[in-house]
Amino acid sequence: MSDDRPIPGDKASARHGSNVGNGAVDEAEIRRIVLDRNAVRREACLPPLDIEKEVEHALSVATGIAAGKRYRGLRHDHAKEFENIRSKIIAKARASGNSTFPNGFFGNYYLNRSCEDKLAEILAGSQKSNSEEGQ
Repeated sequence: MSDDRPIPGDKASARHGSNVGNGAVDEAEIRRIVLDRNAVRREACLPPLDIEKEVEHALSVATGIAAGKRYRGLRHDHAKEFENIRSKIIAKARASGNSTFPNGFFGNYYLNRSCEDKLAEILAGSQKSNSEEGQ
């Protein structure tokens, strides 16, 4: 079960509102939050925020959070394919003489990037074939 509520202390949620993490924030909600923050700053004798800049930043944060959630969902949906790809890449590297692959940070980084790239290729190919079938 997925819990879309913000994590206490989450900087994005605290700064941009509690709904940023679940993709439910619209520009009007963000603008209201920024105006509320401006009122607090005014009471504290601090300079006002650049509202447009803050709204733009908050929208980019919300977009990034939503993209991350989509990516994690995609990774979860295709976990079995990812593991198959990973096993094949390890087997190929070990067959070519690298008996300790993946070794260290860079070996693991290379392995994960290779798996991600291959999975992206497979998914792009399946989306292309699905769109061609619909025509």
